[in-house]
Amino acid sequence: MIHVIIPTCGAVREKTGRPYIFALLDEAIVGCLRSGAVSPGDLSFTVVMNTDDREKRNLLRGQLPIDRCVRLIDIPRKIGYVGAVGLAWESLGWDTQSLYDDDGVVVLNDDVVITGDIFTPMVEALAAGAEQVGPSVKYVGRDGFWGRGDERYIYCEGWCWMATVKTIRDADGIVDPSFAPGYCEDQDLSIRIQREYVDKTCTENIRTYPSEGQIAVPDYAAARSTIRQVSLPIRHEHTKTYGNDRHAAWARNRALLQKKWQLA
Repeated sequence: MIHVIIPTCGAVREKTGRPYIFALLDEAIVGCLRSGAVSPGDLSFTVVMNTDDREKRNLLRGQLPIDRCVRLIDIPRKIGYVGAVGLAWESLGWDTQSLYDDDGVVVLNDDVVITGDIFTPMVEALAAGAEQVGPSVKYVGRDGFWGRGDERYIYCEGWCWMATVKTIRDADGIVDPSFAPGYCEDQDLSIRIQREYVDKTCTENIRTYPSEGQIAVPDYAAARSTIRQVSLPIRHEHTKTYGNDRHAAWARNRALLQKKWQLA
């Protein structure tokens, strides 16, 4: 099963004048039907309404195709990207038997355009040994934060990525609420996934080779190989912001990320 989480603020496509989320759901399902590799019956969509605009809320609530594979979480206020993703993750019952370890979890921004099957390439990459995959992978901090960035870590940009339930559980959750309302939460998750690999391999080295393992050097290159970029028929339109304080939010969360992980 693939559980798709989509926070939506009702962003509108300029060409059609309709919210992205309507076309996104159609495009995702049609892409599966055309490829035949992943059945639409293997997909579940959790859409979290993340807007305090009454007109948009009424439109989304009235026209979203709510059925057995699409469900809406209707929160009567704007809770931010981090809050919306975290709420969806909790609603899936990740800490119960509702989800299997090998179930896939996909997070999508609603302002994307899908032109084919985005799920099969990500499923195949995870089956080949990756822990997290997506169409855009960068070095942490290389978005103009710290020059070259911290080359120990890479990350999947948050507008589209996939991991298994087990990977997210092992990484201690899908988002750190400290990064609310948004920005840098995607980098934090990918770092946690890589740190889980580094810590696990260091512990195994110490157990297997006590004299050598005590001075084992973390293998960041191997950890980076767990995060993989895959080519997908999808593009990000970059329409959303987090209000007029978005630059302040960037600066705050950038400093938080740097302090949390002692980034170079």
